[in-house]
Amino acid sequence: MSLTHGWIQAKNARLFYEMQGQGPPVVLLHGGFVDRRQWDPQFDELAGHFQVVRLDGRGHGRSDAPLAEFSYARDLVALLDQLQLAPAVLVGFSRSCSVALTVAFQHPARVSGLVLAAPGLTSFPYSAEYVDYLQNLLITGESGHTGQAIQTILDDPYWRLEEGRTREREWLKGILADNGHLFRWYMEATHRDEEPMLPHLAEIQAPTLLVGPQRDYPDNQQVFQMLAGRLPAVQVVTVPEAGHFVTVDQPEVFNRETIRFIDSLP
Repeated sequence: MSLTHGWIQAKNARLFYEMQGQGPPVVLLHGGFVDRRQWDPQFDELAGHFQVVRLDGRGHGRSDAPLAEFSYARDLVALLDQLQLAPAVLVGFSRSCSVALTVAFQHPARVSGLVLAAPGLTSFPYSAEYVDYLQNLLITGESGHTGQAIQTILDDPYWRLEEGRTREREWLKGILADNGHLFRWYMEATHRDEEPMLPHLAEIQAPTLLVGPQRDYPDNQQVFQMLAGRLPAVQVVTVPEAGHFVTVDQPEVFNRETIRFIDSLP
């Protein structure tokens, strides 16, 4: 299986991607604090069935990290257009699910389906406790205590991996450390918020698979239930004994359900 890589040109930034496989296009969008390598447990297996692209989001991994105003959704559209991927299945994790939903709403012809794992939604009214937790995490990392912030993520009861996944924990710790600059960049970069999706969820017609870890944050579980109730063409899978990093905690389940779902698309 041949692996290719390169950069696409987005507004004020070059964004790095890797691509392999043949078949219907599938784009993997990583979550916060990490990069495209989050998808290591999925990349090769999915590429045995589909043409798979994984992107380093702006600021992450090998992509540029300018402070100029930008939009993750606009960056994703640039990728789809420059690599001629549309229509594609967008696979989001955590915060990138908002980006996938935004593109599906604004550019429906470019999206053939959505897989949303442990979904976050930027316009959701998160609890003050959850917002404060994330803000304190950023402040800790930004103030020079990056190792402490990373350890907080790894030890968090909702984020930590299942017992026995020692190798995966060290691998994830390395990715977080490689992206330690994000604690400051998130606070300094001028991200233009995407269009709020809450009023438009019922208008998103793309077939959608929701993958919810049983051991996710209560706020994220509320997002999961809301999306399950409002998206018009949705399938739901709950993964037992998985924390927020469900793609790492239970990759076999995630891969199986994702391949089944994409194979079922018209």
